[in-house]
Amino acid sequence: MDNIGLRGVIRYLGLKGLSPKEVHEDMVETLGEGAPSYSMVKKWAAEFKRGRENGGIYMKLSTKHLTILSVLIAMEIILSRFFSVTFWSVSKLSFAFIPLYMAGTYLGPKYAFLAGGIADLLGAILFPIMAYFPGFLHPLIYLVVGKNIVLQKKI
Repeated sequence: MDNIGLRGVIRYLGLKGLSPKEVHEDMVETLGEGAPSYSMVKKWAAEFKRGRENGGIYMKLSTKHLTILSVLIAMEIILSRFFSVTFWSVSKLSFAFIPLYMAGTYLGPKYAFLAGGIADLLGAILFPIMAYFPGFLHPLIYLVVGKNIVLQKKI
């Protein structure tokens, strides 16, 4: 059985009211060596208890999260395009990282990177300063990865 199928079983048995220990025992009894470890069962049971709806790789964005992400993208565009100071046409001081930091903290690093990429592309289209170059997204990668490494969260 693949990982997504195992997670579906964990969710189903959790919805029936079984504890993670009981779920693990049931899976070991049924699957033998193919059963996930107790720590994995416990982790996914906690994820489903927190409200995660699927066991796949991608988290489904709710309307609330999509709205928050949209507001943070708008804030990033405004802060980077209008409330920034350029020194000697080579250095720029901006607080545009704050909305991306908030997106990374609230929604996770994947969505923070997505928000940064969308904000950069929309900002370049709506308020061009120079030609768009996607290579400028590298600092965003470092920001998102660095923040999660410092806070010791998985990426």
